[in-house]
Amino acid sequence: MSNYFDAKNFFEVNMIKDFNSEKFKEITSAEIKMLQKCISEPDAYILDVMCGYGRLGNELYKLGYKNLFGVDIDITSLIPEKRLFKFYNADFYNWESTLLYDFCYSLYNSYISSETFLDTINKCGLMLKKDGILVIDVFNKEWRDRQPNIMYRVVRDSEEEKVELLRSYDGEYEKSIYKIARNNQVKEFSYSQCVISKEKLLNLIPNYWDITITDSSVEKTREDDQKNILILRKKV
Repeated sequence: MSNYFDAKNFFEVNMIKDFNSEKFKEITSAEIKMLQKCISEPDAYILDVMCGYGRLGNELYKLGYKNLFGVDIDITSLIPEKRLFKFYNADFYNWESTLLYDFCYSLYNSYISSETFLDTINKCGLMLKKDGILVIDVFNKEWRDRQPNIMYRVVRDSEEEKVELLRSYDGEYEKSIYKIARNNQVKEFSYSQCVISKEKLLNLIPNYWDITITDSSVEKTREDDQKNILILRKKV
């Protein structure tokens, strides 16, 4: 895999490895159960926002939700998994859909700021019918405040590669730095994401939504309250 160290390929290939772990299969199963509780009808029109390779979309499709669509910038050329649903290769924020949807979801995505998170919600609002539902999650500030500011772990250590992760936190943003050693090469990739408290979420969301806020411990999508989960119903 000569282009392993391309940044896009690194995140896609390594995320696939994690998603195929037993731990992530449990997370996926819990997220699917949560989504199913929110989908009104089997023939609902559903949009998987920033769908990646289709971790959740494929599972919903197998369960009979055939009017399912996904949108993302397609960087999955190295991944053998195939999306079963209709896929749009586009930047979500600049994409114009010809459909209105009954249900949208965006899970396990990272947002560089609360403004970007709100942009995602507003864009979904334009694509939903009246009474349509959006389910979206974001890292929970209350959870992150309870963790050490600096966290380190070895993600993977094998004869093929070693992947280390260093996470640092300043009270508003978390920066993740991956260090990868493979084929006598060492490279680093990093990204930052915001964390948002429940109180801030209530003040952030526009008033054309009915708001329910739960978290990953309640919905069993994580072992703790690492993620705030919003279930939003469009009122207009």
